[in-house]
Amino acid sequence: MDKAIQLLQAGDLVVIPTETVYGLAANALNPSAVEKIYALKQRPATNPLICHVASIEAMLLYVAPTARAQIEPLLGKLSLFWPGPLTVVVPKADTIPAIISAGQPSVALRIPNHPLTLSLLSQLNFPLAAPSANRSNYVSPTKPEHVRNEFKSECPYLLDGGPCTVGLESTVLSLVDPTQPMILRPGAITQSQLAQALGIPVAIATQELSHQIPHQSPGQGALHYSPKTPLQLLSTFQFETSPYTRIGLIAFSADKGAEYDFAAVEVLSENQNQRMIAARLYDALRSLDAMNLELILIDSCEPVGIGAAIMDRIQRALTKK
Repeated sequence: MDKAIQLLQAGDLVVIPTETVYGLAANALNPSAVEKIYALKQRPATNPLICHVASIEAMLLYVAPTARAQIEPLLGKLSLFWPGPLTVVVPKADTIPAIISAGQPSVALRIPNHPLTLSLLSQLNFPLAAPSANRSNYVSPTKPEHVRNEFKSECPYLLDGGPCTVGLESTVLSLVDPTQPMILRPGAITQSQLAQALGIPVAIATQELSHQIPHQSPGQGALHYSPKTPLQLLSTFQFETSPYTRIGLIAFSADKGAEYDFAAVEVLSENQNQRMIAARLYDALRSLDAMNLELILIDSCEPVGIGAAIMDRIQRALTKK
């Protein structure tokens, strides 16, 4: 922990664990440190970053002073989800550099739910910008070895917090218009949960809308979370006419694909348990992607609850490069 603090204070990068995915962290108030994130990830400058803080009080420091009176009551209503996999997009204070928000007048903030990272944040006097610790558009890391394998000799100092328990990136909720909250990226915190907590309707941005408006948060690009091996939905694949011989399968229950001869199979849940599927999805994608397969087939689920986040990630991973 002391080494991580020293590196971050010096403007260097540190890989941090969260309950969602591993993050590539830097001092969010230091533009030159944040530039190192973009360089190592090979991330487009148009894609903003999420800032991680230790408390709602810290969060309010980075809300534009003119918006705090409207935003603070909403953060209070959402406090039951923190620490946890919820990010809010709010009008930003001038202390947040433009590089964090990709030039937008808003900033994405969250309180992660991992004891190591919460302890780290409590000992820093700045927020941590921390996108997923992987190359841009590739599958997010949910284990320390995913990060080490991806960056190899370039891998920054890493705080090992074990496997991520949620396994999908946080729900992103825009509060830029406090009267019309909108989910920009689905996650483990669902639309119905947010609407109940806020007491007002919560909309969901369509992918078409996400493409039309400037990105206020990560995860709004059409192509994202994508393995190098071609990926296709199991439900659309024609086995009878397939030219492939080495096919992998990611199944959401134990009874899927038993009648076919797959080169490799990852069963994420015995009985379509969506939270288990979410927690294991990226690990399975990375595992099969390393096996020199010709094709990966992937199961699907109802886009309800956390299933909406699972299918969002799969649809973006299916997008052709």
